[in-house]
Amino acid sequence: MNSMKKKLLIAFGATATLAFASVIVYQTDVIATLTKNLKSETRRADIAEQELLVKNTLVEELSTENALLRDSIEGLYLEIAKLNETIAEQKQAIKKLNSVLKSQEDKVAELTREIAALEKSGANNRQKISQLEKQRHDLLIKMEEYDRYRQTVMEQQAIAEHKKEEEARKLDSATENLKENISIESKPVVEAPPVHLNVSPTDGPSGEPAVPSPALENIKNKQQENLVAIKTQTSVRFSDITLRKKETGNDLKKIDSKDWRYTFVEFDLDNPKKDLILNEIFVLQIFDIDRNQVVPMNEANPEFPDGETGRTGYRFRYKGAPVSIRYFNNQRKEGANYELRLYYLKGGLFFPLDNGSKRIVQNGEVLTR
Repeated sequence: MNSMKKKLLIAFGATATLAFASVIVYQTDVIATLTKNLKSETRRADIAEQELLVKNTLVEELSTENALLRDSIEGLYLEIAKLNETIAEQKQAIKKLNSVLKSQEDKVAELTREIAALEKSGANNRQKISQLEKQRHDLLIKMEEYDRYRQTVMEQQAIAEHKKEEEARKLDSATENLKENISIESKPVVEAPPVHLNVSPTDGPSGEPAVPSPALENIKNKQQENLVAIKTQTSVRFSDITLRKKETGNDLKKIDSKDWRYTFVEFDLDNPKKDLILNEIFVLQIFDIDRNQVVPMNEANPEFPDGETGRTGYRFRYKGAPVSIRYFNNQRKEGANYELRLYYLKGGLFFPLDNGSKRIVQNGEVLTR
């Protein structure tokens, strides 16, 4: 009996040992698998973290670059606008010079015909012929001077046109680079595990607004300060305002719907910092208060022949001297109250001068003082 119990105990112990060994092997395999999976997940997490760091760095760099590109684009737009104005002025100058030269050429031809007629007559006209020849000689010298000046203006226009083309190419390039950067910013980089970056094209790596460099920020702040100073501190001194039906007619004391066509305005601008307004562009409007609309000009501004100045008023560049404007409008004046309004034009935007308005007609009565 004892022998049988011993054998059973031995058999049971062996079975238990085998079972326990099997459990240990199984647990070891599970632990190994879990360890392997953990390492794999750790590597995936490390890769995702590295990709996220790369993405954040890229977004930060692109945000800074985009801020620079936006400032560059804004500056290029302003530069192209200035070049367009310069080119328009040069075209007008060349047009005037061509007209003067044509007139002088006709005069030379007329003098030549007179001289030939006097020589052909056979009479004693030597003194008269000498006078006419001197006039022709002096006129030819003037023509040479005007022609040289015309050539200079044409060369300057060609340079301005070339510079405008260069600035336009820079603008296209900067705009394309900005679009490409925004496209790169919006592309997801991390795929497993997924990482969602809600970054606006104008934001920094943490969703914060992108901040330009201090130098560019100083430039923008200075431009804004100048704009505010021009708008708020520029004063207008009107010296003479005249309303007429005919250009050389009598001054109007009252107006009706059809007897007011010409407005002559003389004034000067001033600013504590006079340099701020020199060579800047301003617009004078006659404004119909009753109908809430601008009284357009019916004639193009000769200083800007290619601009749509008529519907917005009379545009001019302030040169530091008193301004004299002839404002013509042939439409019926249905309102009874009008005022002059002066605007500062910058970047295609109209900024009303705080001290730039003056009533000129009140209830049909002309107010010129």
